[in-house]
Amino acid sequence: MNALLTRQQCNAARALAIVGIMLHNYCHAFDFAIQESEFELQVSETMRWVDYLHHIDSNLFVHLFSCWGYMGVGVFMFLGAYGLVRKYEAGGAPLSPGSFILKQWRKLLALVLVPQLAFVAIQLVALLHNTFATPWSILAQLGMVINPLLGVVPGIKIVPFPYWYLGMMMQLYVIYALLHRFQGAKARLWIPVALIATGYALHLFLPADSAVAGWLRYNSPVAFVTFGMGLLAGRYGKAGWLTARRAAILVPLMCICAVAGSINHAMWGLIYAIASVLVISVAVLLRGRLLEWAVKIGEVSALVYIIHPVTRFVVMLPSQKFFPEWVHTPVLVYILVTAISVYLYRRLKIDTTVNRLICGNPDKKK
Repeated sequence: MNALLTRQQCNAARALAIVGIMLHNYCHAFDFAIQESEFELQVSETMRWVDYLHHIDSNLFVHLFSCWGYMGVGVFMFLGAYGLVRKYEAGGAPLSPGSFILKQWRKLLALVLVPQLAFVAIQLVALLHNTFATPWSILAQLGMVINPLLGVVPGIKIVPFPYWYLGMMMQLYVIYALLHRFQGAKARLWIPVALIATGYALHLFLPADSAVAGWLRYNSPVAFVTFGMGLLAGRYGKAGWLTARRAAILVPLMCICAVAGSINHAMWGLIYAIASVLVISVAVLLRGRLLEWAVKIGEVSALVYIIHPVTRFVVMLPSQKFFPEWVHTPVLVYILVTAISVYLYRRLKIDTTVNRLICGNPDKKK
């Protein structure tokens, strides 16, 4: 298959991305941790990181993932578009907009339903009333329509918050389905280019501290640049172009760009795109056992994504209350509990059972 990336490389990139996201969502909760610029550019935090490099201590691991781990989200934006092209365009699978949108909603619902209900149940048992989401919030979240309501409808909030990505991705599926009818050679090129230009223009010309700009960061425009890149890579990328030599050049270059994107507003608008190129380049460089392990983790990356907010909550609650001075041990416990939970979730076939009930048949490995 004349594709830019192999299935192995895609799974390895997913693994690197989900590990970064998972560890970020735990590490950035520590009061001392250097914070990220995910939804707001925080130049002062990036300067803290630069200063920290002059006196590195045992908390390097925590600062590293707290500050930079969130960027793994961009990889899933890119690979989401790349995968759609390979399946519905290069692969020739038919696409009817209505049935496609319904299918993707069902898949996302089947993926998140059990962890979402488990999270709510744990909150009820813990009696953490101050963090409860309203029933309307939960319904909007399961409907994948909550993102447009944030900041618009009082009382609407995403709990657990990492699930914001699912609603944003649902919007991208709708956009892809509606634009899929334009299959001419020019449209195949100019539609993703228009998405990239639109997303970046919104970032550049809207005041960074405006309510509209803040709202857009939780909705599909935040992914237009990276999603458009994924469409272009899927349609025009050629096998063998991203060699190990080119990847080795891209890795340090993208690291420099990532730092620039954390101190400069114009570059910050490209941060997810930069991250996707960086992580995919690292994935291309992996060899041997590292590659094997990355591929295995990548195969269950979706489960890790929807389960880790639940295990994070379970581990963090007692550790903050009884062992507030501990740092590394709770993180290791969190990793272990998440790994066991993902293993049991798949071993007990919870994912395939829920998928069968909601989608009609379990996903089949290709």
